[in-house]
Amino acid sequence: MKTAIITILFVLIVPIQSLAKPIEFIKEYTYDAGETDSLLSCRTISLMEVKRLLLEELGTYLVSNTEIENYQLKKDQITVLTGGIVKTDIVNEKWNGQTYWIQASIKSDPEDVLKTIDELKRSNELDDKIEKLKEEYRNAYDQIDELKDRLAEAQRNLFELNKDYEKAQSIVSATKLLEIGIQQRMENKTTEALNSFDSGIDMNPSYILYIERGRTYINIEQFNKAIDDFNNAIKMRPGYGKAYYYKGIALIKKGNKRKGVKIVKKAAELGNHTAKLWLISKNIPY
Repeated sequence: MKTAIITILFVLIVPIQSLAKPIEFIKEYTYDAGETDSLLSCRTISLMEVKRLLLEELGTYLVSNTEIENYQLKKDQITVLTGGIVKTDIVNEKWNGQTYWIQASIKSDPEDVLKTIDELKRSNELDDKIEKLKEEYRNAYDQIDELKDRLAEAQRNLFELNKDYEKAQSIVSATKLLEIGIQQRMENKTTEALNSFDSGIDMNPSYILYIERGRTYINIEQFNKAIDDFNNAIKMRPGYGKAYYYKGIALIKKGNKRKGVKIVKKAAELGNHTAKLWLISKNIPY
């Protein structure tokens, strides 16, 4: 299991009584790479995590030292909004092949943040902006998980590819169908996507194919079929957080909220970033 060590540095370059100048926060984040991690995945995940910590710190500051409470926003909403307003800069980073360390900073003028939020509020776009940014964050984590999934699956298939030509062909074909199915789903070609995933599973069943087919079933509200697919994924790879996350979401959409939230919490405990973000967005502790 991957672990992350967080060191927090706080730098405030302007007195509280003066909000006309920018403030700066600096944080460090250390990520221990897993077997399938690359420099790219470590860097991407670490940057997203350190940015989240920085935005939380900025949100806390804004709540304590500005009039942002007048907008009646929750802390997670402030965090999401500031993420769409301010820029995160990498100060320093190190990678030794096993551990990735990053130091990043965020600068913000509180008056500019309040002005932007006020403009969104006046134009009745505030709630839509918050929901859009939340979805973007969840999608970003989901895309990282998908990339790591495929890397992990490729490594597991290497032995079979070298040992058995016929097996190798089925693996290659199933992988291609996985890619096609995901693209078809993105284009809202649901029937075609399901056919691609079905064929891929027939050729060479994998937990990724079951998860992606299950996600497609969620889109068309066939929740029982989706849950069956996520259960198959869990059987093939026990303890895999992503399968639990989508199973929980399917249960919630089906109407079994209590059980669904419990399973999403389990996904978060297993380290699934998307599950953590979902729980945070719903103000549910995990």
